[in-house]
Amino acid sequence: MFKQMFYRMIEGSNLFDEYRAQMLEAQERAKEGMTSENERQAFQMAVDSLTDEEQEYLDLHVREGLHYKKIAERKGVTYQIALKRIATIYAKLRIDLGNYLH
Repeated sequence: MFKQMFYRMIEGSNLFDEYRAQMLEAQERAKEGMTSENERQAFQMAVDSLTDEEQEYLDLHVREGLHYKKIAERKGVTYQIALKRIATIYAKLRIDLGNYLH
């Protein structure tokens, strides 16, 4: 019951969309040469530290812009599992990239 309430609360939140926007901004800044070498290295190390599956989820969410329901369909998991995995990935990246995300 608590999990369902939590997921409903998060679903209406823009929290993950904000993290997605920050990740996209960091990627764009890196492509445009607007980041320092330290930022590029930190970003690459943070993404490289993710498992292959986590990188795949991140790619679906950030690069392809898929929402959790579409990610769940593509990965063959429930919406709640997709949401939890994305949340976990962003939590890891937020820890690793805390100084670089504005």
